[in-house]
Amino acid sequence: ARGVSGLLSDAPIEFSHDSPVTLALAYVLLVAIFAVNLVFAYVVLQRVVRELTWLSMRDPLTGLFNRRAIVDALQREWEQRDSGERMFAVVCVDVDHFKAINDRHGHAAGDAVLAGLARRMSACVRDADTLARSGGEEFMLLLPATDQAVALDLAQRVCRSVAHARGLRPEEGCRVTVSIGVSSSRACDPSIDAILARADAALYRAKAA
Repeated sequence: ARGVSGLLSDAPIEFSHDSPVTLALAYVLLVAIFAVNLVFAYVVLQRVVRELTWLSMRDPLTGLFNRRAIVDALQREWEQRDSGERMFAVVCVDVDHFKAINDRHGHAAGDAVLAGLARRMSACVRDADTLARSGGEEFMLLLPATDQAVALDLAQRVCRSVAHARGLRPEEGCRVTVSIGVSSSRACDPSIDAILARADAALYRAKAA
């Protein structure tokens, strides 16, 4: 109020350094500044933590989830199962002859293939599914509330979509295909490892064929 009066009046208003009102205003101002800075620092810290968490769960090349994220998602899905009645499926995807692509066309072309493959697969999956790059040229897909038949159908769509995608070819004459292994959860499964082992075994059979 004294500050406003000073602005509206031509007469100067003196503030005594030892005035109780002046000291009280100074203390209030200091507390307000400290509170504002504390809130600002908290907001910035929260944004930094969210950004670091997001980066730690993402693959920098493809933008998909990484292996850590898909493992966490698998663990959550495993814990939510209800005596085997809530089924889920795991799909393992591997790019065929990827080393030959790198050797023939270079690693930049190989990276372009992986990025294009990630976009193509993302267009095939559902919103509830979790797609991740689990290794070099390996991808993994978690399908919640999905049985074996539905998972196989989605895997076939991914295979056809990749095989017919021209944008995945580093140059003319290079055809990119994938092999896929599918496994769904069972009531007798002792752990997630049993489901992953079946999916890996199916993937190796697909690659051998």
